[in-house]
Amino acid sequence: MGIGIVGVLAGVTASPQFGAEDPLQRVDRAIWYHRGITQEEALCLGWAPDAAGELAWHAVGVDLYSYHLLWHLIGGPRRWRGARWSRAALPHLHFDNLPTSTDVEEVWSRVLGGTRVALEWARLHEDVPAARQAVGAGLHAIQDFYSHSTWINAPARRERTWIETRGDTHASHGLDDLSTGGYGAGHPGPFAHGRIGVSVPSLLRLPGLRGQAGTPLSCPDHARPPRGLRHAGPAGINLDSRWQAQAGALARRLADLSGDEAFDLALGLAARDTRTWLAFLDDVSQTGPAAEFWRRVRTGPAATWTDAYDRPTALCYQFLAAGRDLPAGRGDAGRWFLRIDPTPGDRGRPVVEVTAADGRVLAVARPPRRAITVGPLPPRASGVRLRRNGAHRRIQIHAFRRAPVPELRLILDSVSALSADTGTSLEFSAEKTS
Repeated sequence: MGIGIVGVLAGVTASPQFGAEDPLQRVDRAIWYHRGITQEEALCLGWAPDAAGELAWHAVGVDLYSYHLLWHLIGGPRRWRGARWSRAALPHLHFDNLPTSTDVEEVWSRVLGGTRVALEWARLHEDVPAARQAVGAGLHAIQDFYSHSTWINAPARRERTWIETRGDTHASHGLDDLSTGGYGAGHPGPFAHGRIGVSVPSLLRLPGLRGQAGTPLSCPDHARPPRGLRHAGPAGINLDSRWQAQAGALARRLADLSGDEAFDLALGLAARDTRTWLAFLDDVSQTGPAAEFWRRVRTGPAATWTDAYDRPTALCYQFLAAGRDLPAGRGDAGRWFLRIDPTPGDRGRPVVEVTAADGRVLAVARPPRRAITVGPLPPRASGVRLRRNGAHRRIQIHAFRRAPVPELRLILDSVSALSADTGTSLEFSAEKTS
């Protein structure tokens, strides 16, 4: 992908988020940090090699489906559709644009609780690839936190991870100054994330052309941007690769850490929380009806990992990403949402109405022919009613929330016996929307 317009597209669209040192390489040849962290820690915890390999690609996939337009292009229409479906959701899984500790806490609740809800949904549908996607997407966010946040700025936090600290009430008092980098001139918070620019002549990577990949901050020769890339605009705090970390450490004003030391510290903490979270999922899934399904997630044969993004009936990352942009969405982790799963290929489109106790319609959703999430539900929601508009074989609706305790409830499962104009309702207790 190094010649002509292909090279240009790759450079313009590949944005490493804890990615690779050189994102202009072919996707299957680049050394992706998300992939390496995830695969190594899964193998250490006893995952089968094929299952760990698929899980690792799901951790990378959040970035590929978010940013890499060339990779979308070469995947054909199916991948383009998958990228389009994920466009609104995946930006919520990068720990960006969070100016306060309250916002950081909200995203952690969405990610951790959403992973557990998604695993329950996948178990009920016997969908192992969807379960691996949910875990991988959650791990991507967990790992990004240490690169994109100010966690390592405080020396007192450098020996512990977020998950470890949240279990210690005394230690959690040191979390008041957390924020993450933001994008754009009007981004919230005190720090920019940092962007990557391109220098077109060197993108072509033709013999004899010298790269123009400079940086506004001094970098050691071994940590310069790859030919064709440069820091664009004001340097940010991100530590997504070793060469970006040189600018990131300076932007953070880390007097006691070099760029390489900051990168290694963030990478090590990301790996520790990856193992901690995978071990926690092992613990909560070893008994009961989830045990056999979780065994297959950990040890079953690998599937084509992109299917979980491109299949309209999967898209399990929605459980983690659901919610409004912050700060408007503060508290959405504890609010109730609907996951609507229509049958692909049905003619017509159903109408899902959320109603109050007196029958008034509070919200209306017209789901397309793929899975979607709707919410948060209005506080007075009491029922869900399905109205059909055309022939449908089946539609499932689950209600879920991610905090304070992750919970998934099937509230409607219709079959084709219902006529096009028949409404169904199922009581939806008011306490669910508290």
